[in-house]
Amino acid sequence: MKIYLASRYERKNELIPIAHELEELGYTITSRWIYGTHDNISRLACAMEDLSDIDAAEAIILLSGHGDLKEPERGGRHFELGYASAIGKRCFILGERENVFHHLPWMHVYPTLKEIVQDLK
Repeated sequence: MKIYLASRYERKNELIPIAHELEELGYTITSRWIYGTHDNISRLACAMEDLSDIDAAEAIILLSGHGDLKEPERGGRHFELGYASAIGKRCFILGERENVFHHLPWMHVYPTLKEIVQDLK
Protein backbone atom coordinates (compact mmCIF):
# COMPACT_ATOMS: atom_id res chain seq x y z
CA MET A 1 0.00 0.00 0.00
CA LYS A 2 1.17 3.51 -0.81
CA ILE A 3 0.85 6.18 1.88
CA TYR A 4 1.25 9.95 1.80
CA LEU A 5 2.51 11.53 5.05
CA ALA A 6 1.40 15.07 5.91
CA SER A 7 2.29 17.48 8.70
CA ARG A 8 3.60 20.97 9.26
CA TYR A 9 6.60 21.44 6.98
CA GLU A 10 8.78 22.29 9.97
CA ARG A 11 8.04 18.83 11.42
CA LYS A 12 9.28 16.87 8.40
CA ASN A 13 12.18 15.42 10.42
CA GLU A 14 9.63 13.84 12.76
CA LEU A 15 8.08 12.05 9.78
CA ILE A 16 11.28 10.43 8.56
CA PRO A 17 11.36 7.75 11.30
CA ILE A 18 7.62 7.18 10.77
CA ALA A 19 8.26 6.73 7.04
CA HIS A 20 11.08 4.27 7.76
CA GLU A 21 8.91 2.28 10.17
CA LEU A 22 6.12 2.05 7.61
CA GLU A 23 8.57 1.06 4.87
CA GLU A 24 9.95 -1.71 7.08
CA LEU A 25 6.38 -3.01 7.32
CA GLY A 26 6.11 -3.09 3.52
CA TYR A 27 4.37 0.23 2.84
CA THR A 28 5.56 2.67 0.19
CA ILE A 29 5.79 6.35 1.16
CA THR A 30 4.88 8.75 -1.64
CA SER A 31 5.72 11.98 0.27
CA ARG A 32 8.82 13.28 -1.50
CA TRP A 33 8.68 16.55 0.46
CA ILE A 34 9.91 14.97 3.69
CA TYR A 35 13.23 14.21 2.00
CA GLY A 36 13.89 17.82 1.01
CA THR A 37 12.59 17.91 -2.56
CA HIS A 38 10.92 21.28 -1.88
CA ASP A 39 14.10 23.05 -0.90
CA ASN A 40 14.99 24.45 -4.32
CA ILE A 41 11.72 24.66 -6.26
CA SER A 42 8.91 27.21 -6.55
CA ARG A 43 5.82 27.10 -4.34
CA LEU A 44 3.76 26.13 -7.38
CA ALA A 45 6.09 23.23 -8.10
CA CYS A 46 5.86 22.19 -4.42
CA ALA A 47 2.08 22.18 -4.53
CA MET A 48 1.95 20.24 -7.79
CA GLU A 49 4.45 17.67 -6.51
CA ASP A 50 2.44 17.17 -3.31
CA LEU A 51 -0.81 16.69 -5.22
CA SER A 52 0.89 14.18 -7.49
CA ASP A 53 2.22 12.32 -4.43
CA ILE A 54 -1.26 12.27 -2.86
CA ASP A 55 -2.75 11.02 -6.13
CA ALA A 56 -0.21 8.17 -6.13
CA ALA A 57 -1.14 7.11 -2.59
CA GLU A 58 -3.99 4.96 -1.35
CA ALA A 59 -4.05 6.56 2.09
CA ILE A 60 -2.89 9.68 3.89
CA ILE A 61 -1.62 9.94 7.45
CA LEU A 62 -1.63 13.42 8.97
CA LEU A 63 0.68 14.03 11.93
CA SER A 64 -1.53 16.48 13.77
CA GLY A 65 -0.55 19.17 16.20
CA HIS A 66 2.22 21.69 16.33
CA GLY A 67 4.97 19.77 18.06
CA ASP A 68 7.20 22.20 19.93
CA LEU A 69 6.98 24.78 17.16
CA LYS A 70 5.89 28.33 17.85
CA GLU A 71 5.87 29.59 14.23
CA PRO A 72 2.59 30.85 12.80
CA GLU A 73 0.32 28.33 11.12
CA ARG A 74 0.31 27.99 7.36
CA GLY A 75 -2.12 25.08 7.01
CA GLY A 76 -0.98 23.21 3.90
CA ARG A 77 -1.47 19.91 5.72
CA HIS A 78 -5.17 20.67 6.12
CA PHE A 79 -5.53 21.24 2.39
CA GLU A 80 -3.69 17.97 1.71
CA LEU A 81 -6.00 16.02 3.99
CA GLY A 82 -9.07 17.67 2.48
CA TYR A 83 -7.86 16.96 -1.05
CA ALA A 84 -7.13 13.33 -0.18
CA SER A 85 -10.57 12.99 1.39
CA ALA A 86 -12.27 14.54 -1.65
CA ILE A 87 -10.64 12.08 -4.05
CA GLY A 88 -11.50 9.06 -1.93
CA LYS A 89 -8.23 8.24 -0.15
CA ARG A 90 -8.30 6.55 3.24
CA CYS A 91 -7.66 9.28 5.83
CA PHE A 92 -5.83 8.83 9.10
CA ILE A 93 -4.88 11.34 11.77
CA LEU A 94 -1.99 10.52 14.08
CA GLY A 95 -2.64 12.54 17.22
CA GLU A 96 -5.64 14.66 18.06
CA ARG A 97 -8.30 16.35 16.00
CA GLU A 98 -7.39 19.93 15.09
CA ASN A 99 -10.54 21.17 13.39
CA VAL A 100 -14.18 20.40 12.70
CA PHE A 101 -13.38 18.38 9.55
CA HIS A 102 -11.37 15.90 11.59
CA HIS A 103 -14.69 14.76 13.09
CA LEU A 104 -16.01 13.43 9.78
CA PRO A 105 -16.80 9.73 10.07
CA TRP A 106 -14.19 8.70 7.46
CA MET A 107 -11.38 10.42 9.36
CA HIS A 108 -9.72 7.68 11.40
CA VAL A 109 -8.06 9.27 14.44
CA TYR A 110 -5.52 7.33 16.49
CA PRO A 111 -3.01 8.31 19.17
CA THR A 112 -0.32 5.89 17.91
CA LEU A 113 1.11 4.72 14.62
CA LYS A 114 0.67 1.12 15.76
CA GLU A 115 -3.11 1.61 15.85
CA ILE A 116 -3.10 3.15 12.37
CA VAL A 117 -1.10 0.21 11.03
CA GLN A 118 -3.62 -2.22 12.54
CA ASP A 119 -6.44 -0.35 10.75
CA LEU A 120 -4.52 -0.27 7.44
CA LYS A 121 -4.48 -4.06 7.26
